[in-house]
Amino acid sequence: MLPALCKLNVSDLIEDQVNVEPEAVRLACVLSAWPFIPFSAVRSCRKALDPKYPCYLESQLCWSTMVEGNAVDGVSLESSFRIQAMYRLQAFIQTSGDSVRNEVVSLRQSLERWFVDVSPLLQIEAEIAWNYLLMPSTEYQEFIERQLRDILLTALSEGRTGVLGWISAASRRLPSECVQGQMAWFLRQLCDEKGHLMDSVRIPDTISPDNVIALMSEFLPTTIVGVNRTKGRIEFGPPSSSRTVGVVLIDTQPLVVSIRENEVPNSRSQRVFLERGQVTQVECGDGEITLENLGSQTFTMRALSGGNCPAKHAASTAIIKAKLAMNKRIRLKAVVVRSLEAGYVVRLPEMDATAFMVSPEHELVVDDELTVVVNRVYPDKRWIGVVPKVYPRNLNSVERSSLLHVPVNKIPKNVQPGDTFQATMFKHGKQRPPYQRKSAHVFVDPRCLIGGIYHSHRPGHLRFPNAVREQDGHWVPPIGEKMEIFASGIVGNCWQFRLRRLRDGQDWEPQRTALRFNTVIPATIVSIQQDGVVLEAPHGQELWLPKYEFSPPIRAEDPILLTVGQQVSVRVLRVAEVARSRYLVSLRAAGAPFIDELHPNETLFGIVDRRLNNGEYMVLLDPLPRISQSAFWARTDGCQNMVLSPKVRIRAQVARVQRKLWLLIVNNVVVQ
Repeated sequence: MLPALCKLNVSDLIEDQVNVEPEAVRLACVLSAWPFIPFSAVRSCRKALDPKYPCYLESQLCWSTMVEGNAVDGVSLESSFRIQAMYRLQAFIQTSGDSVRNEVVSLRQSLERWFVDVSPLLQIEAEIAWNYLLMPSTEYQEFIERQLRDILLTALSEGRTGVLGWISAASRRLPSECVQGQMAWFLRQLCDEKGHLMDSVRIPDTISPDNVIALMSEFLPTTIVGVNRTKGRIEFGPPSSSRTVGVVLIDTQPLVVSIRENEVPNSRSQRVFLERGQVTQVECGDGEITLENLGSQTFTMRALSGGNCPAKHAASTAIIKAKLAMNKRIRLKAVVVRSLEAGYVVRLPEMDATAFMVSPEHELVVDDELTVVVNRVYPDKRWIGVVPKVYPRNLNSVERSSLLHVPVNKIPKNVQPGDTFQATMFKHGKQRPPYQRKSAHVFVDPRCLIGGIYHSHRPGHLRFPNAVREQDGHWVPPIGEKMEIFASGIVGNCWQFRLRRLRDGQDWEPQRTALRFNTVIPATIVSIQQDGVVLEAPHGQELWLPKYEFSPPIRAEDPILLTVGQQVSVRVLRVAEVARSRYLVSLRAAGAPFIDELHPNETLFGIVDRRLNNGEYMVLLDPLPRISQSAFWARTDGCQNMVLSPKVRIRAQVARVQRKLWLLIVNNVVVQ
């Protein structure tokens, strides 16, 4: 019996109920944290409150106006009643002392067994509601920020936008204070974009930098806001004859832009909220300022000159200079500022302008300097196109600054800026067309213990663009080369790294490591994008870790992930799709102890051409072409540069047929 809870006053809640006793309303209040209530939980709660409560109270609750929906196994409370009931229960808990709180916690624990089969999303909603009832307000705000952040990252990084429909509906079933804060506002923007409604979310007082902002900005549209500067103020509004400078903002409601005065010592960014279609004026100095949107894009406006804004005529001036440079074939200095899928954005310091350059023959990285000529000018679109003439001399040098992307879920847990971890390079890349990257694979061992890094929930792979062997006397990381990678920051959903080569004679000695193989690269992190993380290397090459799914145990329908190297005969880990009459087989790699550690008691997969009957064996001689074709058919980077033994005999047996694919069991591998 729970005597304290039996004193819960429900007199105002019973006024709208017909033929319902106060005990039934009290029973509904106690159960209001759960969005769906099984009938068994109703009965257990009635007995827990007071065994003398009559059984008909259950039917009064389940068939009253307090209930919004009935199912064969339970009910859900009407939204407005549930919100009022939670308000009443929370006030009762806060004003009645520890006795009521202890009874509520005990009741919750005793009823948990009836909710194990409830939808996981509804269980999360119940956890939010219970913590709202029981936690202090400050502690609850920290909890809800973490919870909503996980939901937001699930919707963004995993593409599970169905959770947006649930959170928008849950926000209308819960008290308005339950879903508030910065992450709630981010979710509201994403829900609005996907056609869901979250009206109860208020604009947060501040929006602090968070690594989900950049990731979220990739999924939201952008809009152009006109800007005009006058003495002592800056004006935002729709583009017009007076607001001729355009700034790209993420299309949220309201729009958000940060203003920082560069010439003021220790100045902080001022966050400004703009209503779409309206004019907003903000006080600011007359010196150089930087505007920043939620996607971390920055726009610099020069200081006022004689009370006038030089940026108003900057675009027209740049177009005139670009036409002159194109007609006279003037060579210009260009600096790479951003990498795009189809090319690069470059800065032209001599013209005080930016331009677009299609992907050249050689891959470039941020801050690379080269010589270009203007080949296209579009005055109406204010767009300049250039082509390269002279490439950087240190194109393959370790002195180049570069980028490396590594998704957070591929990095050891608890990583902090400056931490060091291990990685092993597996494969060098091959030269590909200009619009594609050269690559090499680096395995990040999740079990390393370096500088407070302990474990990762799944291993990952680093990809080294431009990872070729020594070229023109410049060092590039070969397989087995030891390097260090330092975590330096986090952007979006990914870490930033910085890579450097160990000095001659220097060896990297980890405090503890679980690695048992030879090719080891101590690693470190620096920059981030939606589909991976960039490692910037002041003394090394560009690293890239794409968002591969790599979670043991291997399953037949998992996406492909190929890992190859010098010590391995065959290392095909998984295959997603097979074309025409190719069949999925399993292979056991020779000389690959780390695979046995990652996937104990698991076999690897490959593809063969010939159809086999159940129980039939086949022998693969020199399977390199077959595995290379398998990689091609599976639409991933191939294994063309694998180093294999001359002949590998693999004896495989058909185990079963699954979705028109023949799964083979490897009995033995003989390396000749």
